[in-house]
Amino acid sequence: MLSYALLAVMVQVALSLLFIFTLDFEVRMLARKALAVLIALPVPALIARRCHDHGRSGSWAWLAVFPFVLWLVRSVLAHSAGIEARIAFDAWTWPLDVLATLASIAVLALLAIPGTRGPNRFGPDPRAQAPLPEAGPPD
Repeated sequence: MLSYALLAVMVQVALSLLFIFTLDFEVRMLARKALAVLIALPVPALIARRCHDHGRSGSWAWLAVFPFVLWLVRSVLAHSAGIEARIAFDAWTWPLDVLATLASIAVLALLAIPGTRGPNRFGPDPRAQAPLPEAGPPD
């Protein structure tokens, strides 16, 4: 998960710099949001694999999807209907922001907890050391 996050940040920074010099503001904002969506697509699968390292169900990854969908709805609403519609939407959905914040904190906690040692119901421990082959007599 960490290596994917680092790679995603590097790609986003590089493309954002490219967008600054080649695109006007409106197109640049749309391109950055489209890039964010593309980068976020595999994240639930990565979180599900991390949950499996703990012996938990991958359904916990839905906690990460909720804040993302809320952001996506707001972005689409602001772009298609204008900022006034976005402000009106925010006026009655603020409790969802509290839930999204709690869900994000829960996901970060799940990612920070070390996996179980040894095999669990989802398979062997991916960090377990494979036994070294025994050395036979030289030929």
